Order: sequence, then C-alpha cells, then structure tokens
Amino acid sequence: SLGSRMTFVQADPIEFLRTTTERYTTAVMAQCIWYFASPQVFTDIMAALRSRVDRICISEYSLIASDYRAFPHVLATFAQASLECRKATSESNVRTVMSPERLKGSIKAAGLTVRKETILHVPDGMLDGTWEVNWVLSSAFMKEVEGAVKDEKEKSVVLAARDSVLGAKRVLEERGEKVRTMDVWVATVMSE
Repeated sequence: SLGSRMTFVQADPIEFLRTTTERYTTAVMAQCIWYFASPQVFTDIMAALRSRVDRICISEYSLIASDYRAFPHVLATFAQASLECRKATSESNVRTVMSPERLKGSIKAAGLTVRKETILHVPDGMLDGTWEVNWVLSSAFMKEVEGAVKDEKEKSVVLAARDSVLGAKRVLEERGEKVRTMDVWVATVMSE
C-alpha cells in the first residue's frame, strides 16, 4: 500500500541531495553505512538530510552478538575492517565500521537527535553472518591481505583477527551449530 509513495535512490547520497530541492517525509538508511568510504560520509549525509526530511530511519549492524552463534560474524567484521582500512580504495562490504555509539556521535554532530533506538535480533534465515565469515576464511581474503598489508605488525593484526574467526567457527561446528548474523541497531532520527 505504500509502494506508490516510495522512491528508491541508487546514487551518491550527497550528490543526489545537491541536485534536488525536494523535501521528504522519511529517509531510510538500511544496512548501508559500512559501505561508505569514511565516517565523515555518514556525518555529511546526516547534515544534508537535516533540513530535508521529517525523520531518518536507520538500521545497521550493531557489533553485538546476543546469540553466541553470531560472535563469528562480529569477529569477521573486525577482520575485514582491519584489512580494508589499510587500502586506499575499497569495494568491500565492510569499508567503514561504525558502532551505534559512533553513529550517534555523528548524528549529534550533524545537529540531529536519536529519538528512539533499539537492538533487534535477526531471524534465523538471514545469512549475512555466514557470508562474511566465509569471505574472511577464503583464500581470496588471504590474497588481499598479502597484497594490501605490507607492514608485518599490521598484517599480524589482520591475521590474528582472521584466526579468531576461524576458531569461533570451529567451536560452533564442534557443537553442530552454524554461524548466525549479529544483531541490528535501529533508530529514528529527527532534528533537534
């Protein structure tokens, strides 16, 4: 019933907002923040939306595993982030990891306020955790580490993070269990 009133925009958010003067009831940012090139991109988007929308609805991974089976997903995120932050450019799913606390700080810096927030437990069928864990444990990930991380101390951090993912996944497998996806932080944001 809402379909005719929704518009999906697949463009650079800042550039899109510069090219239009339209005002919106709601802007939705769903599982997209980690794709941004830096934390500043999120802050800039929040600032650009401040006078253009009544509210912003955000959902992003929380970096919390209320279910121990999601712990490998949290670890895999940090393993990826420890690799990607060492690259000049990235096309990874995890380019800029921001926790809910850092997101709230950026929201406040943009002159907005979190009105309501909660942590949601994801359904069993959500496979993002499995995909992220498998990527970190792949030979392609190792090849990227070898190509992108030259400093031995930095490489040690990335490899230790990867090893922790492998260990956590093995614990689950020994129990006959599978990786789950971490919890999601959702928030409603409005002007102050």
